[in-house]
Amino acid sequence: MRFSEKSKEIAKFILIRFIVFIILLGFDAYYSDKPPYNDIGCKSPIYCPDEFLTTIQLAHLFNDSKTFVDMPTKKPIHEVLQAFSELPFPHTRSSLRDFVDTYFSSPEGSLIFTNFTDFNPSPEFLEKIKDHTLHAFAGIINSYWPDLSRRIAKDRNLCEGCVDSIYPVNNTFIVPGGRFREFYYWDSYFIMEGLLVSGYFRMAKDIIENFLQIVGEIGFVPNGNRIYYLNRSMPPLLTQMVKIYYKATNDFDMVKSALPTLLKEYEFWQKNTTVQIVAKNHPSKKKYTLNRYIVHNSDPRPESFLEDYFTATNATWLNATGRENLYADIATVAETGWDFSSRWVRAEKLTEYLQDTSFTRPNNYALLQNLDTRSVIPIDLNSILYMNEIVLADFNAKVGNKKLANSFRKRAKDRREGMIDIFWDKKRLSFWDFNLTSGTHTPVASLAAFFPFWAGIYPTEITNNLTAAKESFRLIEKLLEKYPGSLPATEIDTGLQWDFPNAWPPLQYVVIEALMNVEKLYNEKDNINTIRELARTVAQRLVSSVLCAWLETGGEIHTNNISTKRKENFMNDVGHIFEKYNATNLTIPGGGGEYVVQTGFGWTNGITLWILDKFSEIIQAPECIAKFKRE
Repeated sequence: MRFSEKSKEIAKFILIRFIVFIILLGFDAYYSDKPPYNDIGCKSPIYCPDEFLTTIQLAHLFNDSKTFVDMPTKKPIHEVLQAFSELPFPHTRSSLRDFVDTYFSSPEGSLIFTNFTDFNPSPEFLEKIKDHTLHAFAGIINSYWPDLSRRIAKDRNLCEGCVDSIYPVNNTFIVPGGRFREFYYWDSYFIMEGLLVSGYFRMAKDIIENFLQIVGEIGFVPNGNRIYYLNRSMPPLLTQMVKIYYKATNDFDMVKSALPTLLKEYEFWQKNTTVQIVAKNHPSKKKYTLNRYIVHNSDPRPESFLEDYFTATNATWLNATGRENLYADIATVAETGWDFSSRWVRAEKLTEYLQDTSFTRPNNYALLQNLDTRSVIPIDLNSILYMNEIVLADFNAKVGNKKLANSFRKRAKDRREGMIDIFWDKKRLSFWDFNLTSGTHTPVASLAAFFPFWAGIYPTEITNNLTAAKESFRLIEKLLEKYPGSLPATEIDTGLQWDFPNAWPPLQYVVIEALMNVEKLYNEKDNINTIRELARTVAQRLVSSVLCAWLETGGEIHTNNISTKRKENFMNDVGHIFEKYNATNLTIPGGGGEYVVQTGFGWTNGITLWILDKFSEIIQAPECIAKFKRE
């Protein structure tokens, strides 16, 4: 990062707020020397790390660093940069505030609400829902889709020469909600599940075509459609989106047109994120090719600039290279989708942190300063890529390319073998992330362990042994017995948002799918009730959490005709649908993280509707509704 003398003065002012530790320690992380994103990354002199952005973000003009980098300019970029260069020094917070007010406009900018052309207030699947209250609640969730529908204005709402941080796409899309004003990659898969059960095939296709457009232009799907996200991706679920869209619509033309682009994205991941690991259990010590998340980055993330800067500069034992490595690990966590979690922390530091009672849980700088993200081979990423290989084999077979279909079948077979060898623990009957630095499994038990079962990867220990299969889900059973809410991402309370007590809807979805897949391995006579009931309970808990928290924040249910009333503006402080929930309490959202809890919320809406469709006859309204009923 390049700092001018002006920026250094600001940095010094910031740094006096921190306790300085003089510890001369090295920083060692597994590091590949080939940048996966080539020259695609963020280049804007305004929205990307450089003197301009550093000065604005370190002034802390907004509570959320993302606010500024989402703001379009009001005047041509050359005028903005000229005016910035003429600001009197030393900069004051007041002068920078006046500058931003003069030259930048609302963060909503180029994104505008759009007509949801195929919106249906009463989708057909609602009639399947037996419980009257849940039938009404599903109708309310369905009514939120138009509120989250966006498109990019034709002229971007910009003056000539003005700029913004949007990466333009041609079609409409669904945003998560709250601070997340743009679309996000892996969010969109779970959003699509809800769109498809509701019959919104046009919107689902628009979302897919946006992603196909981007892959065609830059080779991969970025974290979201902002230029400051162009140095990283997210869990690669585009191929799975095409799969579920095709299953719902039988639109084979979409499959044929999408296939070359899906292959292009797959090759991106294979070219840039693979590692070779020597087999643990294979007699020939063969090498397996697996994948990891890796972002080449040497600066704070623009949308979380202040938070990242504080994390790195407070690690006073790090030299410049060490800070750059830390910034890379931080950005890599964002690529995983689990930002942040104990999954990515160096094992020895995590143990030390949890044993040190002088630390309070919100004070998690110590963990973020000791990330080892790029050394972790994640179970979930490899499960998704395995599923992609299976789907790509199927799609290629359907279009008559038998050679490529066979190639992908072999790739999937090899990956499955490698995942069972590297990730599977025969004694504990569970999957674990693998750490390249230590050469061992990571110590964190998380819901990521169930992604292989979602993917259809079943070790031999469970395929012929129902008792062992049940033991593989013992963690799920234990969590459901211990807590009244949905499943927490981990049981480790760090204050990081992808740890306890936060329960994330996408992880509930994966666990439900995993349980239903394993159930299919056995016959009714095998007494599979435990596995089946676990799936139903996980589904019930999420629906209960979503509805109870919605009621707690102002949603209303009227017993007269069992109708549910939606508040006029769900984005106000009433009737919220949240991005995450609390495992310890059905009525409150999750917390922690770099920002306040967000409402909206795209993937929660999608997964809740998916559950209400999948379990329409057995899901029941939770007991909390009695507290909120109105005659």
